[in-house]
Amino acid sequence: MRTPRANLNDELMVGRAQKRVLITGGRMPVSVQMAQIFMQAGARVHVADSTRHVIADALSECTTHRLPGARGNMHAYGAAVEELVRQWDIDIVVPVGEEVFHLAAARETGYAIPLFAPPLATLRLLHDKSTFIELARGSGLAVPETRVLKRRKDVDDLAERSGELVLKPCFSRFGARTRIGVPISELEDVVPSANCPWVAQERLDGEEFCAYAVAVNGKLAAFSAYCPSHRIAKSAAFYFEPCKLPDGERIAAVLAAATAFTGQISLDFIRIPEGTLLPIECNPRATSGLHFFRDQPELATAILCGTAPEIILRPRTATPPAMHRKAMWIAGLPNALRSGTFRIWLRDLKRGRDAIHSPGSPLTRQAYRMIASYLAEALVSRRSLHDIMAGDIEWDGERFESETSPSRLQRNIRVSEAREDMYS
Repeated sequence: MRTPRANLNDELMVGRAQKRVLITGGRMPVSVQMAQIFMQAGARVHVADSTRHVIADALSECTTHRLPGARGNMHAYGAAVEELVRQWDIDIVVPVGEEVFHLAAARETGYAIPLFAPPLATLRLLHDKSTFIELARGSGLAVPETRVLKRRKDVDDLAERSGELVLKPCFSRFGARTRIGVPISELEDVVPSANCPWVAQERLDGEEFCAYAVAVNGKLAAFSAYCPSHRIAKSAAFYFEPCKLPDGERIAAVLAAATAFTGQISLDFIRIPEGTLLPIECNPRATSGLHFFRDQPELATAILCGTAPEIILRPRTATPPAMHRKAMWIAGLPNALRSGTFRIWLRDLKRGRDAIHSPGSPLTRQAYRMIASYLAEALVSRRSLHDIMAGDIEWDGERFESETSPSRLQRNIRVSEAREDMYS
């Protein structure tokens, strides 16, 4: 592990000997990356999740904790995180997955959680695929034609154009339930409603890019971009080729400024043949672009100190591609053999660096144990693997108590104190 620079440690020692960070979403590879970055900066790191195993269990420098499930259980989840904050004197809570929505709701309900994330209303605005496009358009950005679908008739009205469209739920992730260029006869199971709206988005031809950014008070602190070179069908990627994307950085900066954003924000783009880069959707959470900052503790400094650096932090020039080696073998190799791209797969396998660990490391063994536990639970409960792995933290736009109840006003003093304490 790289020794953190003295000036970074000096910045983190302000107020007391060592800053303390709680990272949630410990089941995810990016949680380990985030933990390592904070440790490089000299912080004391805790990692928590509701799963039986978290990858960070293999990091001897980390303290791990078990939480209740978040979805449909916001009060118990928020109270558990608040208790960890109190018990361990946590300075800041950094979520990496969709638990950010539940934590933001808990904070606004009154739980004293010093959360590195914007208000729930901002998270909703960005995560909703329809309102995100409206925000981008209103901010002067070029966007694909997008239409909201709130009833079955809205789908039927698209019959003549369905082959030219991409249909997806307003709240979804990893390409789940997305339909690309599907004829209307194959869309019988798409039944949008006011509570579960979909979008019909113009189908774009072009090159795909993804980006990860950190912003503080509406100003970009860090930005990385990558191409999803190998993926499962047209869903989640497992090989990430770093690239320069200056127009993507400008788009991220515009959106951060428009929302006075503080937190982590990830974007998907398509560059159309004419050369214009269009944002198509947003995930206000960590994604795999974080892996490109693995040896840059300056990222942790920006988060902890609450100030964006004068020069935006970007991955180093020689940063190699990041990958999930297991997925490259399990999914990537069969894909390559079917498509006749074995030589490309082999080249990329040699060039890439595993996102968080190396073969035979404690992190690798812990990751295998975690996956095995998911598979076993899926078999016993007869639930899908996706539901086992993410069902207790996902958020599909359900209204939280903090958005509908005046009870939040009764505890707003604690919320204000938590926000002020983050950067005091």
